Amino acid sequence: MIKLKYFTFYIFLLSILCFNQKKAFANEQKNVLIINSYHSGNLWSDSEEIGLLRELHTRNDNLNIFIEFLDAKHFPDFFQESDFFNLLKAKYNGIKLSLIIVIDNPALDFMLERRKHFFFEVPIVFCGINGYTKSMLKDESAITGVAEILGTRKTIELMRKIHPDVNEILIVNDYTKTGKLTMSEAQNQIQSINDIKISFIDNLPVKELITKLKSMPATSLVLLLSYSVDSESVILDNNKDYSSLIESISSVPVYAVHNERIGSGIIGGYMLSGTDHGKRAGEIASEILHGKNPDNIQVDTNPDFSLILDYNQLLSKHIALNNIPENAIVRNKPISIYQKYWLYIWITIFIVVILIVAVFVLLLNIIKRRITEDKLKEAKDHYLNIFENAQEGIFHSRIDGKLLQANKSFAKLIGYDNPIELLNDNSFNTASIYVDHCQRNRFLDSIKFENEVKAFVFEAYKKDGSRIWIYEDAHLVGDFSSPDAFLEGFTIDITQTVNSQQEIYKSEQKYRSLFESMSEGVALHEIIHDSYGTPIDYRIIDTNQQFETILGIKREFAKGKLATELYQTEKPLYFTEFLSVAESGKPLNFEVYNESFSKYFKISAFSNEKGSFATVFSDITLQKDHHQEIERVNRELENRIIERTEELNLALESVEQSNEELKILNISLAEESIKLHDAYDILEQKDIELEKFNSILEKKVLDRTNELLDAKLKLEDVSNLKSIVINNLGHELRTPLNGILGFASLLKKETEDSEQLEFVNLIFSSAVRLKNTLNSILALTELETGASKLFFEAIHLPGVIENFTMLMQEEANSHNLKLYALINDEKTFAKLDEYLLQQILFNLTDNAIKFTRTGEIQIILDSVIENNQNLVMIKIKDTGIGISERNLKTIFEPFRQVSEGLNRSHEGVGLGLTITQKMVELLEGQIQIESIDSVGTTVILLFNKLEM
Repeated sequence: MIKLKYFTFYIFLLSILCFNQKKAFANEQKNVLIINSYHSGNLWSDSEEIGLLRELHTRNDNLNIFIEFLDAKHFPDFFQESDFFNLLKAKYNGIKLSLIIVIDNPALDFMLERRKHFFFEVPIVFCGINGYTKSMLKDESAITGVAEILGTRKTIELMRKIHPDVNEILIVNDYTKTGKLTMSEAQNQIQSINDIKISFIDNLPVKELITKLKSMPATSLVLLLSYSVDSESVILDNNKDYSSLIESISSVPVYAVHNERIGSGIIGGYMLSGTDHGKRAGEIASEILHGKNPDNIQVDTNPDFSLILDYNQLLSKHIALNNIPENAIVRNKPISIYQKYWLYIWITIFIVVILIVAVFVLLLNIIKRRITEDKLKEAKDHYLNIFENAQEGIFHSRIDGKLLQANKSFAKLIGYDNPIELLNDNSFNTASIYVDHCQRNRFLDSIKFENEVKAFVFEAYKKDGSRIWIYEDAHLVGDFSSPDAFLEGFTIDITQTVNSQQEIYKSEQKYRSLFESMSEGVALHEIIHDSYGTPIDYRIIDTNQQFETILGIKREFAKGKLATELYQTEKPLYFTEFLSVAESGKPLNFEVYNESFSKYFKISAFSNEKGSFATVFSDITLQKDHHQEIERVNRELENRIIERTEELNLALESVEQSNEELKILNISLAEESIKLHDAYDILEQKDIELEKFNSILEKKVLDRTNELLDAKLKLEDVSNLKSIVINNLGHELRTPLNGILGFASLLKKETEDSEQLEFVNLIFSSAVRLKNTLNSILALTELETGASKLFFEAIHLPGVIENFTMLMQEEANSHNLKLYALINDEKTFAKLDEYLLQQILFNLTDNAIKFTRTGEIQIILDSVIENNQNLVMIKIKDTGIGISERNLKTIFEPFRQVSEGLNRSHEGVGLGLTITQKMVELLEGQIQIESIDSVGTTVILLFNKLEM
């Protein structure tokens, strides 16, 4: 305790020392020199000085400020003399200046010319500089400030809006250096305005100026810029002088661009405030005094003017208030009683309303209590009615399996006539109905550690010993170890669904076995159209093993490829023939030689659905080679006959001389004839054998084709049966579910008893879970059967992802997670079905939110090139629980989850990623998952990029 006191005392002393050091640093005196271009009493420079000094004193302590006036309006050349500079040099020779501030152009010109002789190390801040350009500060350092940019163009546009009949605007300004710079800036601003006459006055004395203005027509206006010295060096530098000038031309409306002119007879305009201008310079000066390098501060060239109008002048010129812009600031406008006392008026009204509302609330509360009591009794009856008549089995049981309560549907599910018979059967126990007792143990483990079990499917015994499949949701009420704890939940008989799925699986396996065992190559295709609906290509959907054997192309590589891409051809192979089959449905058989494969093929094509077709093909190169060999033998025999005939003719000519020789030749000819006859017999026999071989081969191909057609028809029948079963099941389940959800929502609003409200919440949450599960199963069925109709269009992905991120923001916030999008390519387009893409993003982002306890979720959009293809890559990256390497292998399988069985920690039936994968494949994309257990998961989507 004593040590703690000493430690506190030391900390106190240390804080005092630090404070004193800081105070000593803050009290270090700094000298600032302000050089005003004009004299005390000049409206504009005085207002600049006020704003400047106010800001300096607000932001800085212990400043010593010196002010010098160049008096450039009374003595325009004196400040340029060396005598004046020597005077300043003598005054500040012994003073260390921290900063010099110059007001208006003459002071800046003076410092730029003279600083190198005395003030070269002192930083400079300027304000009120007309006609500012970067070249003014060329080769200068440690100098910055605020440029004076007037709202000349915006004021002229305002004048034309308020006075639509005006045809001439005269701009008044003097011909001092500042006046010339102001005129140059105004000319630059209005140079594009050429539908109205805009002119500047000559360098006139005040008297001649008044005479010129009085002669202006009624359809003209005057814009007063900077007029403080006339050609005779008469100075106008206060409101009295300007009021006299403006009163002399009161028949013509006068506008201005300086805030200080308000009150001198002008109507108004887009005005620059000298005070605000000086304040901004004071902010920059304070930054430098606090240590910031002036070379790192950009010159402020952003105009900061406001639309200000004089109420009295608007009335005198008969200008209606509804003709002025809404953002205008109207000065001198009279204040109404409501504007003066609006706060008190509204407080009084608020108090009266509160009192009235309080009385009504008390009355309504009394009435509501009576109505609530009646509705509570009615709600209780409704709950009991729902419990008794629900189509789902609802039960309450102890943890050891002793049944406490059940409804009619639960009793019938187990094989009892009614709940009374079930409850009176002392031998019945919910733990004994499990066919696999390990499932019961997993059920209890989930209840023990998670307090609930969701989407639990198990095989159970009925009263008569038969077996059924049950879907169950249950919730623990109370502490698991407490003897008063009990379970409540609901059950559904899904035996028919499980059996149907098993039959479908068997049928699919049978079809796949036939498909794979065929000796011919088989490929399934779909026709691809361009954006105008014209057929341009076909895609390979699936192939059998013989496809790979015959063509030498890996079936995994072929699947999903376009024909032109797979076979490396400019046009799809045999596209005209295949398109005819896909469009008409008429089968086609033909033989063809393919140079790419150097083989002869016999191809059969058929279609049972428009837009798709199947091909069955075989390699007949050997048969063709056999035919060619036979033809070659025939040609050789014919040549031999021709040669022998010629030889015989020659021999006959010589044989005429000798009968003996003739006999010999006849004998030789007979022998040759016998040989030729034998050769023809051999050739004829080979033709017969070849014809038989072709007949057998054609019959075999025809039989295989018929078998494939029968298998395809059976598969379609099974698929249609699957769709009908699932759709009927969905309809039969959705109807009671909607009723349960409706009554449960009504009970949640009207029930105040906490115990009854807990029952109602259980009914509602269980119904919602069942409905979500049903929707997932129906969605998967729709995707598998191809019932989804897609609408592909060019979509701008950055906009879609940003809108989607905004929609999911509230859901992420409710889980204390940070969700944001990173768009790395703002010009990314893809040809996709936008609704299906939104569904994919929702499924993946919802998964990320569900499995992320803390951290953030990123949705990243980028463009990549893979295998010489331009692709769009979308990443959904979270910092969630991650997925182990073992589970990554089965993550896309239906009804599989990272946490399965009784120990799983999240809801769902494990169809989300399965459905998402099928959606991605429908969009011709790819989905990949990268994950590290306990670190996070990244889901990668790849789609073909559309070049716009």
